[in-house]
Parts: sequence; structure tokens; C-alpha cells
Amino acid sequence: MSRYKSGAAIGTVGVVATGYVGSAWVAFFLARGLDVRVFVRRQEAEDEPHGAVARMWPDLGGHLAPGADPARVRVFTDLAQAMKGCDFVQENAAEQLDLKRRLLAEMDAVLPPDVLIASSTSSLPVTEMQQLCRHPERCVLGHPFTPTHLLRLVEVVGGDQTDPDAVDAAIATYAHWGKVPVRLNREVFGHIGNRLAGALWREAVSLLVEGVASAEDIDKALVEGPGRKWCITGPFESYHLSGGSGGIRRFLETFGPGIYVSLLTWLVFEQAVESTHRNEIQDVTFFDMPVWPSCWVLVVAFGIMALVLIAQALRDFRFGLTGEGRPTTDKKAATMMTE
Repeated sequence: MSRYKSGAAIGTVGVVATGYVGSAWVAFFLARGLDVRVFVRRQEAEDEPHGAVARMWPDLGGHLAPGADPARVRVFTDLAQAMKGCDFVQENAAEQLDLKRRLLAEMDAVLPPDVLIASSTSSLPVTEMQQLCRHPERCVLGHPFTPTHLLRLVEVVGGDQTDPDAVDAAIATYAHWGKVPVRLNREVFGHIGNRLAGALWREAVSLLVEGVASAEDIDKALVEGPGRKWCITGPFESYHLSGGSGGIRRFLETFGPGIYVSLLTWLVFEQAVESTHRNEIQDVTFFDMPVWPSCWVLVVAFGIMALVLIAQALRDFRFGLTGEGRPTTDKKAATMMTE
């Protein structure tokens, strides 16, 4: 049993700082049927969380848990008062190490030691932020993707002094609330999602600077191509499925040289395919799902269904914005998902 409050044991959440990310966390926690206690530094900012929740609440109409109520939030300008009765705290202050280090220490001083303190920081290591805390073992990263009230990803990792049980408890808690937590095995600048996004951005800029295509067409290439698939499968799983019964090994052996030699990275993939470690990744830790033909067909079939629904949703969205590309009235996609 965890020494930290987690999952269903959490009824009240503290939110420290309510910029865009913090306000979205407030809306999300309220939508999960939790009580929320908010800390803001300025008295004139006391109404800001209420206004932000009012703007975001319609987005959450189909995702409300029993007891969800936008009125279940209280705002304080005194940190100790805001932390009273909190079972979990999400910190969202500006990306300034001294500020976050001081805030975590102040929270740590007034919270019971079984209450997790999670930071939404995008760039600062927990190791640096937890240094002034008496109980640094309960400090974790809980980095969301924006818009936080809608996107499910939360990246979780501890610092050098963090108790591994605290990381486990944070992951269990975010999952209990309907988020999709991912565990980082160690701290790294940018975490996972932002590093992937940054790599893609660098390549997009390179294509633009080299005159390969316009910014508009580069965006279109991503949105209308891999971007749609990545809503369903990430790069590893996409290539794994593209290899059919041979999995990612067959995909890389077949298509890798043609794709990656020009990008000067094929050597890495070639070594990976040939190494024992590659076999271990594919057979054990890469995907627990074996690539049986029947399983592969099933996964691809459901993926196609999802792509049909995504395409329909995008047509609806664009029609609402511009009036172009009127949505079809064909119910086929919905029927496919319910049969």
C-alpha cells in the first residue's frame, strides 16, 4: 500500500498559480467531481479562475464525472490557507527556478507528508526544485499538454530525492482521473512530448529554409498525412504495424535504407535491427502484443475506423470555421463503430 494519498482517496486538490495551464487544471479537476482550492498571489486575481472555468466548462460537457460542479472551487491569496485539507497539489507557477523552489518549500512546510506535490514545469528538473523541501521525497513532475483540460497526456518523473513510490502514486492518480500518464525513467530537458515536437519543428524549419516547400504546404503534409495516424498510433507502433507479420524489423529492413540514408541516420537503425537489444525490444518490451496476422488485421481495421471518424470530425470543424467542405450526411463511420 502506498504511503501517499492517491486515486480515489483524493477528494480535494490544491492548484497553485492559475495562468492558462493552472486554470485548465482547475477546470479539469472540477470536471472530475473534485473540490479545488486555488492559490493566487494578487487579491485582484481572485476572480480569474472562476472566469477561466466558465470559458472552459462547455468544452467538458461530455466528460463530466458525478458531482462535477464549477462552483466547487475556492480561491485564496494565502498559501497556507489554500493548502488546508488538500490531498494532492498541482503547481503551475512561471518557469523560474527560484520561484518554484520557494513555492515547493512553502507548500511542503504546511502539507502533511503523505500529500503529493506535482509540478507542471515544462523545463525545470524536479531535482533542482525540491532542494529546499523537508519532504523532497513526495515531489514529482506532472507535466500536461495544453489544452490541459482536454488533452490526456501527463509526463511523470521524480527528482534525485523523490521516492519511487511517489512516482507510482502520481501515475495511479492521474490514470484514475482519466489522464494518460507516461513514466520517464530519468529527468531530461523537454521531457518526451516537447522533445518529439521540437525535433519535428526543426525538420519543418529545415525544409522551409532549404526551399523544399512553403510553410503552408509543410503544415498540410503533416496534418493530412502522419499527423492523422499519430492520433491513433505513435511512430514505433505505426512502423511496427506497417511491417505486417514481420513487425518493425521488416519495415526497417524494407524501407529504412531508402528513407534514412538521405537523412544520415540509417546507420543507427541498421545497428538497432541487427543488435540483440533490438530483438529484446521487439519481442519483450517494445510491444507485448505479438504481430500475429489476425491481430495485425484487427488493429489496422480499428485504426481505419478511427481515421474515418477523424476525417469526418475535421470536415465538420472546417465547415464550422469557413463554410467550406460541407460535411456529409453519411452515417457510415458511426455505424462502423457501433456494429
